Amino acid sequence: MSDVCVIGSFVMDTCVLVDEFPLPGQTVIARKVRYSAGGKGCNQCVAAARLHADCEMIGMLGSDEAGKTFLELLQKEGIRHEHVTMCSHAPTGFSQIQMDASAENKIVVVPGANYCMPSDIVEEIANRILISRLVVLQMELPMETLSAILSFCKENKKPVLLNPAPAKPLSSELLNGIDYLTPNETELAILTGMPCREKDEVRSAIQFLQKKGVKHIVATLGERGCAIGDENGIRFLSGYPVTVVDTVAAGDAFNGALAKGIVDALPLCEGVKLANAAGALAVTRPGAIPSLPTMEEVKQFLVHQEEEVA
Repeated sequence: MSDVCVIGSFVMDTCVLVDEFPLPGQTVIARKVRYSAGGKGCNQCVAAARLHADCEMIGMLGSDEAGKTFLELLQKEGIRHEHVTMCSHAPTGFSQIQMDASAENKIVVVPGANYCMPSDIVEEIANRILISRLVVLQMELPMETLSAILSFCKENKKPVLLNPAPAKPLSSELLNGIDYLTPNETELAILTGMPCREKDEVRSAIQFLQKKGVKHIVATLGERGCAIGDENGIRFLSGYPVTVVDTVAAGDAFNGALAKGIVDALPLCEGVKLANAAGALAVTRPGAIPSLPTMEEVKQFLVHQEEEVA
């Protein structure tokens, strides 16, 4: 049995650092370029594994050097990957990330082999889902595949954490019964069709999703922390003040840590506290996978934060 079964994407990231984002038709000179393994699925799986969750990764890679790099990474991180499949007719997914001087980013993903995952993969991985304690999903997979996995989990009462990124509107049928939904404020606005800049707007958007049958909503709000919506109502938690270097994997660090909190049966607020700490640490370091903290680092960070408050 695994604690966390992540069914998701692999993306080789090319991160271009610029002073400011180019305007339409404008050319700018980059300050630096970085290459690293990433993808929301892989990032979140590694994030949970580094926090001592027993993890399995399921996904598709190209039969190329990037694919080999990811297999070596999973092996190194101690993540089971027997159901990571090599695709012969598509490359490993890749992305182009622009990051400006304030560490804000814009990301374009070429799905590659990630979009080769068929909807009938559910039959092949059914047992892996059933013996896990939590299934973690994102939206860098074909929509019909995501729908099939969500339906299977719902039928078998298997808890799901869905990170709805890249965001697109979801049907009421898909939303109904999702155990944990973790949008950022942009994704929350896309999911609901509502503005989400102010607290009252975020509150209304979360209430909208609750009426659709989502059980727990944890909306990340950048430096403003996050909002939690569940059977106890809606509340806002502050984030941790840190010096931001790179925001690329902040959400993935958050989701991996939240998954760890869920399988450890922490109260949701405590799981979010752990996730906030992991996300805060991740933004202080460059890169995706390299930025993801260990449990020891997160514990030290939380102790330091408590000492500062005292």
